[in-house]
Amino acid sequence: MRGRFLCSEARAACGFPVNDVVLRVEDWARLGVPAFVKVVICENRTNFLALPPIPGVLALWGEGGAAAGLLPRFPWLRDAQVIYWGDLDPSGLGILAGLRRSLPKVQSILMDDATLNFHSAKLLPAKRPVG
Repeated sequence: MRGRFLCSEARAACGFPVNDVVLRVEDWARLGVPAFVKVVICENRTNFLALPPIPGVLALWGEGGAAAGLLPRFPWLRDAQVIYWGDLDPSGLGILAGLRRSLPKVQSILMDDATLNFHSAKLLPAKRPVG
């Protein structure tokens, strides 16, 4: 699983010399993460790589559906502030639901009614008057 420390303080607190880290799932599970570190889980690699520096944040790339099955096995996530950013589609919402079964306090970003309605209105053709 791949992670990116989006700030040097979080990286140093976890004892890593580099920001971009790939570890086996078992090694991520044993990681000691201080309580101040927030975790952003991204379903998509593009979103994961595009995240800018953010104070106190560790980003994890869940590689699609892997997030729901693997991340709940990380004991340190139970006490962390966890944010999930996935696709606003049945698969993404299913992953979010799976995460919430083990981590009920998971928050989501850009996966809400306001985002869906805003983009649906832009994508759907305008209704033409009948007659």
